[in-house]
Amino acid sequence: MCITVLDIGNCEVEDIEPITTDVYVQLLQFSDFDRTRVIQCKVEVDRTIFYCGMHSHVSIVHGGRRAYLHEMTVDKCKRVHETGSIDLGGRDGYIAGLKSNSTSSRSITLAGHASVDGRYSGTQYSDPYGTWDSMVVQATVKITLRHFEASIRRSSDEIILPSGLHCKVASGTCLDTDGGETFWSTISPDNCHFSHYDVLYEGKASKLTTVYTVTTRETTFAFTKTTEISLCGYTLSQTEHPKLFILETQRDRTFRVRSRISVDNLDIFAYVNSKFIYVEKHIKTQLTYLYWDILEQKCALEKQILQNALTLSSIAPDEMAYRIMKVPGYTAVTAGEVIHVIKCIPVECKIRHVESCFAELPATHGNRSVFLLPGSRIITHAGTPRDCSETLPAMYKMHGTWFRLMPRAVESLSPSTIQLDTTRLEICQPVGARHQQNLFRRRLGSLSQSYNISCRETTDAKHSSARSNGAKHPLWKHRDDESLRRKISRKNR
Repeated sequence: MCITVLDIGNCEVEDIEPITTDVYVQLLQFSDFDRTRVIQCKVEVDRTIFYCGMHSHVSIVHGGRRAYLHEMTVDKCKRVHETGSIDLGGRDGYIAGLKSNSTSSRSITLAGHASVDGRYSGTQYSDPYGTWDSMVVQATVKITLRHFEASIRRSSDEIILPSGLHCKVASGTCLDTDGGETFWSTISPDNCHFSHYDVLYEGKASKLTTVYTVTTRETTFAFTKTTEISLCGYTLSQTEHPKLFILETQRDRTFRVRSRISVDNLDIFAYVNSKFIYVEKHIKTQLTYLYWDILEQKCALEKQILQNALTLSSIAPDEMAYRIMKVPGYTAVTAGEVIHVIKCIPVECKIRHVESCFAELPATHGNRSVFLLPGSRIITHAGTPRDCSETLPAMYKMHGTWFRLMPRAVESLSPSTIQLDTTRLEICQPVGARHQQNLFRRRLGSLSQSYNISCRETTDAKHSSARSNGAKHPLWKHRDDESLRRKISRKNR
């Protein structure tokens, strides 16, 4: 393998930065409930029948006292609500001045005539309970009129009245539990079911492949498109939530006009879950940025290591080959402005016992005395003599065990390993979200923005005093040296 010593390749990290586009969307919610206008008419009649005899004498009759509900039709009920009057028949059966959402009571004569001086004149009278002749009929009438909006559940095709009564929507009428005749307008059929959707948001959104994100002062959400459905020329994107859909459109071609949403269709769990989904998408995006940054930093660090290794090409080519290939068994030959990295043929060697010490490892290969270079374990025919020292012995790792050459190989304890300094220099804690700070300041009567964070330095007393006294040398260098010496000292102990 031939390598140039003039330059090192650039970091070619795949660009994973998300590409977003701005689109105009409508966030739609499939609504199970609808609202319709309802009117109620309740006419309670408590009548008494008197027989009118000779000389204006009156007497009671069988079945003369009855209390019942006067039957109403939808047209009659609408007319009562519109005009505020009702005609129950008889001489003074016309009642006016009725008001909606109120109850009115009146005393009337339904048949015959009764004067204030006690004179009576009877006539024929008929109602659902019978027919009488020469009768005077007096009644107390209580009329209750109401109008309100009721919920319609589309899944079961039922209307839900405030009393809790469920009635079929198609019938258009039912008798409420309190006796009131109830009427409503049936909803015209909608083949496209546009009315089954509520517009939760309409405006611009950021689209990242299949993720739609909106972050405004009033609305925050992030949803992922799962599938697509076609509805009367519109393409709706299904999201993670089964009731929420997204429509990409233009301002003048919306799916439905945004209007007031019924309280029955407000699903708090859908909105809370959308916040969790937003946080999940945000964290995923941030982790993507973090991963990309780590790759760049790792590549830059490896580039620096290779640059340092290339500086060894002229003075220690074997060491340079070991640093580049990261495994023993390679050597390098410098030729001009390139380096030829050569893989050596692996052979079997045995430790050779000698009477003096060498910087290399004495070995035997094919009945010949050779030496193995430290680290790369490449065979060389000449060794470098050195003094045998109990304090500073030459050590080699063979088959997972460390040996000292004194000059004979003696098993030894493992030497200390240089540890990376991973001490955290600062612990930073966010003071809080910016909108929470503004909310707090609004309560105090002022508004300001802050982007600061609170940091607590983790230095000991000696380093703090050195900083305060104006140490000439950089504090971080002094601290790194001290940390390294402490770790090596602990390993030796």
